[in-house]
Amino acid sequence: MNRKAHPMRASAAALLALIASICLGEEAPLTISETAGLAAGEAPGIARARADVEAAEARHRAARSLLGPSLAMDAGLLATNDPVGVFSYTLKQERFSLVEFAASDPNHPPITQNWAAAIAAGWSLDLFGSARGEARAAGKATEAAARTASRTRDTLVFQALSAFAAAWRAEEANTLLSARRADAEKDVSLARSLQESGLTTAADPARAEAALADVEAQVAAEQSAKATARAALAALIGRQAAERPIVGLPEPRPMPQANSAVRDDVAAAELAFHAAQDSVKAARSSRFPALVLSARYDLNAPRPGSRWGDSASFFGGFHVPIFASGAVDARISEALASERGAEAAAREAKQEQDRQIAAARAAMTAASSRVAAFGEAEKAAARARQIQQARYEEGAARLSDLLDARAAELSARLGAAAARSELTISEARLRLALGLPPEGEEN
Repeated sequence: MNRKAHPMRASAAALLALIASICLGEEAPLTISETAGLAAGEAPGIARARADVEAAEARHRAARSLLGPSLAMDAGLLATNDPVGVFSYTLKQERFSLVEFAASDPNHPPITQNWAAAIAAGWSLDLFGSARGEARAAGKATEAAARTASRTRDTLVFQALSAFAAAWRAEEANTLLSARRADAEKDVSLARSLQESGLTTAADPARAEAALADVEAQVAAEQSAKATARAALAALIGRQAAERPIVGLPEPRPMPQANSAVRDDVAAAELAFHAAQDSVKAARSSRFPALVLSARYDLNAPRPGSRWGDSASFFGGFHVPIFASGAVDARISEALASERGAEAAAREAKQEQDRQIAAARAAMTAASSRVAAFGEAEKAAARARQIQQARYEEGAARLSDLLDARAAELSARLGAAAARSELTISEARLRLALGLPPEGEEN
């Protein structure tokens, strides 16, 4: 996936803002782009995905190592009175004497020590591609793990952006409700004053108190929503960053277009399918012979300071699998089942991508319409409230009319904030569905 670097100008502006806030002793506000960057580096899921990639790379190196030769060294001490062993080590130590042998009792030899060191080399030549197939499968599995890690990164960034937008909406709602609560308290005081003056009945203070109680209930709900959003943000970018003040959401942008590259999770599923195909070929190839080459050089002595006898051996031949109690057939059956599962998973990933794109486009279109509709509703509700407030102050309208107008304005303003938050989330979700960076910046 091609991703451009973050704009230098934006980075410089963010750095200057951070320096200024430090100099003033203030906490720098948290932006949505900084949230994305923190999530991409701090989220626990990122570390887990990177570890999976490292493990896949190690398995690939292990599979490739089977294609090359091996070299090993043995060293140690053996003491035995086994007649065959004593006779063998006497020969290997080059101290065999026919006179001593004739004078000894070969059936009851004394305990003999043998200090031994050996270097052995071996190479199993993969004539029919069994080991090469496993190495190719491991290589594709490594690529799949890398693509999965990239998708994990984008998914976690999207979750962080969603939590940021939700926290912003809760902050906006609390600000609006705080202002509305102050107005509701004034309405209660005014209604009680008018009742005491005999200008209204007891119904007006009751309505005003009911409106205040409704606002208090909404405040409690939004405080809970704010705490929930901040907790979700803290799980992705760290508690210290999540507790910083939040700045506004970015301006709406045009609907993202289709990505020319294959989405990471779809590509990972396709790579897993190709890896499974290579595993099937490798399993079938294990029925055929392999050319085995080996060489060994030995040193033997009764004591480390004695003269060491040496010997060398070489072997070249074929290893032919004849009967393995069904192990080869079971391995092939397992590989075939894995291939079918991987093929189905690849098809499912592509179908899920198409479904997510369609749903994300519909959600973004709806969110854009809601932003526009609530923008108009907010303006109309503000004008209606102003009119009702003026009429009420003139005594030409009832308190219930003013309270209804205030409630309608508050509902429109809360709806506009929610729609703005949902539009940001919908855009990030569509970019995620298309396989683009959710934060909207190519890197």
